[in-house]
Amino acid sequence: MRQLSQVKKLNTGASVADIQLSKSRDILLAAHGKTVSFWDTETFLELSNVKFDTKIFSISMHPDMECFIAGGEDFKLYKYDYKSLTEKESYKGHFGPIHCVRFRRTENCTRPGRKTGHCVCGRLTSERRTACGERPPLKRKHRDG
Repeated sequence: MRQLSQVKKLNTGASVADIQLSKSRDILLAAHGKTVSFWDTETFLELSNVKFDTKIFSISMHPDMECFIAGGEDFKLYKYDYKSLTEKESYKGHFGPIHCVRFRRTENCTRPGRKTGHCVCGRLTSERRTACGERPPLKRKHRDG
């Protein structure tokens, strides 16, 4: 039954910029200040958190829950391994802070959004099943003439 009352208050220490529920609905992700936190949706206990050197405005968990991405004030898109909470990659190529990041459900790519309204799709890997694994080597196209 739906109730219009507070169920639980999660203290973050900073304003929450983004919140997302994992596809499995058992983990709640939140970006607040320079921290990304993960809570169990049954007990509301904090499972883990990651501290960044910059303010984080947005986060998104991969549907397979192998990794998550985060973007913020320093124009970078970060990719972290969810189990070890270690940084796997970061991409710097945006011309302003990243205000929104999401995994696209139909493809294995990310969608960061910026203040200007531009949205750029960036592919993580060439194979869906290794979305959060190591990046494959770049294949360069050669031009004749």
